[in-house]
Amino acid sequence: TGLLVSNEINGPRSKVLSGNLERWGTRQILVTNNDPDTLAKAWPQMFDRILVDAPCSGEGMFRKDPDAIQYWHADYPAQCAERQKQILKAAVKMLAPGGTLIYSTCTFSPEEDEQIIAWLLANNAFTLTPIKQYPGMEAGRPAWADGNPELAKTVRLFPHRLRGEGHFVAKLKLAGAPASHQPARLPLKPLAKPAKDEVDAFVATSLTKQPSGLFYRHGDFLSILPTTMIPFEHVKVVRAGLELGSFRKKRFEPSHSLATALNPDDFQTVIEVDADGYVRYRHGETLPSKVSGKRFVLLTFEHKPFAIGKLVNGTIKNYYPKGLRV
Repeated sequence: TGLLVSNEINGPRSKVLSGNLERWGTRQILVTNNDPDTLAKAWPQMFDRILVDAPCSGEGMFRKDPDAIQYWHADYPAQCAERQKQILKAAVKMLAPGGTLIYSTCTFSPEEDEQIIAWLLANNAFTLTPIKQYPGMEAGRPAWADGNPELAKTVRLFPHRLRGEGHFVAKLKLAGAPASHQPARLPLKPLAKPAKDEVDAFVATSLTKQPSGLFYRHGDFLSILPTTMIPFEHVKVVRAGLELGSFRKKRFEPSHSLATALNPDDFQTVIEVDADGYVRYRHGETLPSKVSGKRFVLLTFEHKPFAIGKLVNGTIKNYYPKGLRV
């Protein structure tokens, strides 16, 4: 019912993030590719919850990724701590009164863990919220920062205490009463008649109903935005809402996103494939089918949706994304 905004400052990694969220099957998303200050300027006091999975010195990942050792040096934790403060300054500007901030790292460094939280508490109206601990988790170390006993409400994960790598987590609540959010007025233009006719034809032949939301056309692509969407004209967008499909030469082709975001009963035709068909389709091959007609269909394996295909007189043409083929 809400909206998840996910940002990655690195361009190629932002596309990976977008693909991961597509696999997740969510429709209530906005994926962006910006620096934190740009986001803070666009969305002051906008979010009820913010997770800062901070770029860090990565000490907790040395066992898993030995290459991470190569760029570590004695001054690196302090340098990372300064960058983390800049990111957190922007995050605080975006957090609504009464909102929750989660801060996490994959480092053992106190400069990037307890000392960062001590700095946040000293400079903002935050209080620490206890985190439920499971076997193997340990409390943060107040003595590794300014001695504030509240820092014991943070959590450390050591690889010799539980399965996993080295991590640190803190949960903070900002003072103030939560405000109610009003739906944003987005500067969206209605679909032109030819485009709308193509979409209507796809829905009429392939779906049981039109997905709800607001049409958003960007170039040849069409997405459906949730009513909870926030204005995004001042940020670089990688993905907004549910990607419905794209306009080709006088036809509309559905996106792979529909296979993960919609339910099987949203499709007029659902075709179950066997293990051999599943492997072949994901490899990029066409499949035979006993079903006749011409329309887009949902393919399932072991009754779980995994792809969109185009049925053409007994043959399912392959629409599996080339980047996902194996």
